[in-house]
Amino acid sequence: MIIMSLVATGVLACTAKQEAPSPSRGDGNAKTSVTCESQKTREPCSDIVMDGRTWRYAYFPAAGNTAETVVLDFGGPGSSVLSGEAGLSAFLSAFPSIGRRYNVIAIEEPWVTEPQSPECRQAQATYYAAVRAVSATLVDAATGMVERCGLADNSQRWGFDASTYHSLVKAISARHQLAVTGFIGHSWGSVRLSYLDAATLDWAILVRPFPTGTDRNSLIAARAEAMAGLVADMQPIDAAGVPGRSLPVTAFDHYSAVVDLGYLGSKSFDDTSQGVLDGTDLAQIGRLSDSLWKRFGRESLSPGALAQLQETCANIGGVPGVVDDIGSVADVLTAMQVPCQAIPVAQAAPEFATSTCIVASQLDTVTPVDLVRSTWGSAAAELHFVESAQRSHSSFDGLEKCLAKYV
Repeated sequence: MIIMSLVATGVLACTAKQEAPSPSRGDGNAKTSVTCESQKTREPCSDIVMDGRTWRYAYFPAAGNTAETVVLDFGGPGSSVLSGEAGLSAFLSAFPSIGRRYNVIAIEEPWVTEPQSPECRQAQATYYAAVRAVSATLVDAATGMVERCGLADNSQRWGFDASTYHSLVKAISARHQLAVTGFIGHSWGSVRLSYLDAATLDWAILVRPFPTGTDRNSLIAARAEAMAGLVADMQPIDAAGVPGRSLPVTAFDHYSAVVDLGYLGSKSFDDTSQGVLDGTDLAQIGRLSDSLWKRFGRESLSPGALAQLQETCANIGGVPGVVDDIGSVADVLTAMQVPCQAIPVAQAAPEFATSTCIVASQLDTVTPVDLVRSTWGSAAAELHFVESAQRSHSSFDGLEKCLAKYV
């Protein structure tokens, strides 16, 4: 089973939670009318129209007759839960106790069906070229991408906001006559929990959660510290071409690849980390760098990168500085957030269910457990911590202990 997740570098923004409008079936007149039928998926798919837009989601009825329901969120932003990459059906098969007792819903991120203009695609490519070269035009390129892709004014919806996510859960629940009583979230799923009326839930499980409520500087510093052991083993590389790759592998790719190592499963990490760190496996360095930045072709970026920016930047504290070099993993993390300068911020405190179980790992370089504990140390909610010995941020190791409490 492969559970994929993406970099999450923001902080929750709390916006007004609206009542869900009455749902209806797609009629072809929605703002975005891609349905399950018009764009096939590898996971079970249902669609619903809300506020003139078609939204897609997976619904798994429980084995028995019950209204009790769990919202399952694999985080991201920038991942597609219905494409098969997240292993949704495999996850539920691996943890059958969930489906025996609860219905399960999982909502597709909007970027998957959001139309992208040629101007937006070109602006993404210009931004990537500028950030890769740490060009003096980087801020202008980042701002241009934000404007041309509708990130700041929300004229285009790539990632979720609190109001939309909350309303979708209510609309889907109303359609199927469900009562949402539980939540299982991985990584950025902790932020999505805060989009809901979390205190009304009986329980929530957060696996390797993003520390909702932290600030940007603390996050970057904690992640850089967590990667210090990896960085210590790095050997400098000279820029070099790699067969089949349109761009040479540079120090930018090397540090980006080290950041992306945190998402690899244990075996993949063991098999590839040495060649990445010592610079001997340039092809793998290039692949990991491209995975982190969501690059394809030459300088094209996936629209999933827009979802990542729109949702995380809107929920992050502070304004990123301007990098003038890529000489550390902290530089990479900072560079990824340069577009946040042009996106409005509204930060708020995290929210938790009545009882919340948290799985975290000391070895996780994406959501360091010490930062999670320090950020949530004063939470009034009942928090139970389970520690995993697995390094990979993508791992669900430890989930069983939390499930035993509630399922």
